[in-house]
Amino acid sequence: MTTATIDRLAYFPYTPRLHQERAVNLAVEAFSSNTVGLLSADCGIGKTVAVLSGYFAARAKDPSSRLIALTRTHSQSKVFESELEVLRGMDSTLAATTMVSRVHVCPIRHEMESLSSTGFMRACAGMIRTGQCNHYWNLYQKSSSEGGRITIREEAHHVIDDLLDSGVVTRERAEERAEQEGYCPYEIMKLCARKSRVIIGPYGYLFQTRVREALLGFIGIQLHDVDILVDEAHNLSSHVLDAETAKLSNEDLRWLRENSQLVVRETGISWIKEAIDFLWETMMIHLDSMRHKGERVLDKWDVSPRFIKEGDLDLLHEAGRPGMNDPENASLAETPLDRLIEFLYTAQKASRSDGWHVTIQVQKNWQDDGPSSRSTLMIQPLNSAGLTAPILRGARAAVLMSGTL
Repeated sequence: MTTATIDRLAYFPYTPRLHQERAVNLAVEAFSSNTVGLLSADCGIGKTVAVLSGYFAARAKDPSSRLIALTRTHSQSKVFESELEVLRGMDSTLAATTMVSRVHVCPIRHEMESLSSTGFMRACAGMIRTGQCNHYWNLYQKSSSEGGRITIREEAHHVIDDLLDSGVVTRERAEERAEQEGYCPYEIMKLCARKSRVIIGPYGYLFQTRVREALLGFIGIQLHDVDILVDEAHNLSSHVLDAETAKLSNEDLRWLRENSQLVVRETGISWIKEAIDFLWETMMIHLDSMRHKGERVLDKWDVSPRFIKEGDLDLLHEAGRPGMNDPENASLAETPLDRLIEFLYTAQKASRSDGWHVTIQVQKNWQDDGPSSRSTLMIQPLNSAGLTAPILRGARAAVLMSGTL
């Protein structure tokens, strides 16, 4: 379909306001020509509905197309939900789902708050594995005829279809229906997302490698099959840099040193105790000479022990995630051990490139009982474009929109 034959306002549900038609046209051009488009327009102009309607116009002959809309905040997601609900009035078959973190919707999360040493996600995975989470197993079953493969219960299929047919699947709707049926709200959203044409989620769902792979894996598509819409795109650079930054605090290292035997036992890696001592020594040496400075730049070899065995580290990095096939698990860093493995993995990447900034930072705080400080070893990427551009160009098409670019 050429842009000349597209009815650009076919899906626009309102009378266009000033500049909205231009925004629709930009979205149509970008999505129909499979390129990256940039929409900069004042807040309040109605960018969201303009780009969404432009997308559906451009993909009118391709109902199997998939759009992932990325937002920074919950309130921005609500705008997408609202406009998609309006657009459903023009196409009742339009399926859309918002994804939020499992921990935010878990109906029994307060029962697991005491499990801080293992973290919520590992506690959750353990309860599922041992059959203790009824909310999960009310939704799924193990197939006796297929070697114990986990499948969705027949009645659950009807619940998912009913949710998708009756409106945009928001967090609130998923939680309400899950309570009625005794299901896990997160699993409901995940199953709905798999059948949705539009998925709404945070930036990290596509701009963190492991998270992206997990998301696309459970949906069953490749990056080049996906259209992307990035809201408030002026925030993307800082978000990506922060998300890819590895941090290890003095509290983390102290806990790791005190529990080094447990860490060696849990990982099965003997050199990990030496790595902990190495990083602790790096921190102490530089803290002693920093005096009142809040930051010092380090050499990449100050945080990357040369004795580390890369194969072992790769295995730790892969094995350190509960096997629950969730995007959020792919970047899990709930415990000191999680953060150590992530830090060492990032340090290895930094040792092979000049595109990283390694520092030690000291933050001083004043409390009722006197001053305190927190020290952190930090590895940051220098160039966000190198992290975002391959994703935007690798997708089928993308539109970035912002009110302040």
